[in-house]
Amino acid sequence: MAARSTVQSFDWPTLQVVQNIAPEIPTAYLTPAGFRFRNHGSAPEMIKAAGGGTWSAHFGDLDAQNVKEAQALGLKVLAWTVNEPVDMGRLLDLGVDGLITDRPDLARKLLEERGLRWR
Repeated sequence: MAARSTVQSFDWPTLQVVQNIAPEIPTAYLTPAGFRFRNHGSAPEMIKAAGGGTWSAHFGDLDAQNVKEAQALGLKVLAWTVNEPVDMGRLLDLGVDGLITDRPDLARKLLEERGLRWR
């Protein structure tokens, strides 16, 4: 199957790993279509310019400023993969729209403690 496959990704470091461990498999480096990076100063601006409605960011990359910026642009903000209650609480305090977690039990408990609906 490797001879008939190509690994494509927006995540260029992942493609470099593929090239190192399986150089016989071709890789394709994807970039957002239809706009130039230099015209957009932040991830939320890039997502908005691309027509996106949701920014799913690593939880460590989110702060009050970029969450507010994204939401002011009309984007929903999701934080991934947040597994520690202290981090979950910080992100909820920032006003993220959702959490992606491997620990839904801990997220549910925290949301219930804060009187927030979960689904």
